[in-house]
Amino acid sequence: IGVATAETFMAIYGDAPGAEELPRARAAVTKALEIDPSSAEAHNILGGIELFLGRDFAASERETDRALELDPNLANGHRHKGLYLAWQGHFDEAITEFRRSLEIEPLGLATNLNFAWCLLYAGRIDESDAHLKSVQDIDPGFWFTEYQRFVNARAKNDHDAAVEHLARAQELRDLPDAAKFIRESYAKNGWEGFMRASIA
Repeated sequence: IGVATAETFMAIYGDAPGAEELPRARAAVTKALEIDPSSAEAHNILGGIELFLGRDFAASERETDRALELDPNLANGHRHKGLYLAWQGHFDEAITEFRRSLEIEPLGLATNLNFAWCLLYAGRIDESDAHLKSVQDIDPGFWFTEYQRFVNARAKNDHDAAVEHLARAQELRDLPDAAKFIRESYAKNGWEGFMRASIA
């Protein structure tokens, strides 16, 4: 189970190629389910693998629902259910699932970030911004929080803030040259120039 989780998170947060991580993650969780078919955690991880890497929504829903049937208090199960619902555009139901996950595991970084992301796309950007600040209180060094703040600022056309959050995200990933490029290209060429330089 741990191997499958690690492979999945490497693809999502660690820049490892998803096409390489997917078969390894599936193989590991399949082995775990052979050992214990009633493992809620294993079913949930398989649901996550299918959601994040396989893009098989039917399989993801089936496995996540099975996990929650086996363990209704599985925080990550409610997180995966929230993501599935949000990607289907069912934001109110998704928010309910994220809140349930956070009741069980309030300090879960991934869930807190996913909740903030969901609030943004539900059109509740001020709530999303406020929640992201609370996520930074949990772990000020988690780069993905700064990246989500970049997304939020860009959605508000606050380009100065967006560029700074994106640069900070690169610094937290130990990529100072990328952070320097972001700041300098924006200072020299403005938002459109920065975007063109980034694409190039």
